[in-house]
Formats: sequence, structure tokens, C-alpha cells
Amino acid sequence: MQSDDQLERALELKERAQADPGRVCAEAEQLFQDAGDSESAAVACWAAGLGFRELGDLKRSESHLRSAIAMADRLSLQRRAAQIRDTLSFTLFLLGEHNEALQQAEIGRAHV
Repeated sequence: MQSDDQLERALELKERAQADPGRVCAEAEQLFQDAGDSESAAVACWAAGLGFRELGDLKRSESHLRSAIAMADRLSLQRRAAQIRDTLSFTLFLLGEHNEALQQAEIGRAHV
């Protein structure tokens, strides 16, 4: 069950991912487990994906971002899924997956 506090916390973690990625990853993964199937969980997973990218763990970042997108899609949160796809697109670019990066960016832009 989602609370406004959980969503606010998840969004805060997303914003801090670059400054304190290790801590954000740990806190976001815990929030993800606590939030269940909700927008808060999707944003927490997004925050973890950003954090892992900052730590240089691009594959783990990709995995978290794909999970966040799947959850946002399942919950019909199209705008949120599009935002996360933008992050995934950059991560895929860093992984050298340029064609898929462009595809994800196009899919995201179609839903904004």
C-alpha cells in the first residue's frame, strides 16, 4: 500500500542518487520492498537504478530501471514510465546499446 510519505521519500532518493549513490541504493531497495506494487515502489526502483549507474554498475542499473518501467506500465503510469525510459536510454547508451537506447527514448517521448 502506497502512502504519500513513501512517494515523497522515493522522489527524494531519486534526486539524491548522484550525490550519495551507495546510500540511495540501499535505502531505495528497502523502500521498494516496503512499498509493494505502487508508484512509490516504481520510483524507488528508479532511484536505485540511478544510484547503481553512478556507482558504475550499469547492468544492475539497467535491471532496476527495466523493473521500474514494468511496474509503472503495469500501474498505467505512462508519464512516470516515460521518465524512467529516459534514464534507461542513457544507461543503455553507456552500455554501448545505442540502437536500443534510441528505441527506448522514442517510446518514452511518445508517451509524454
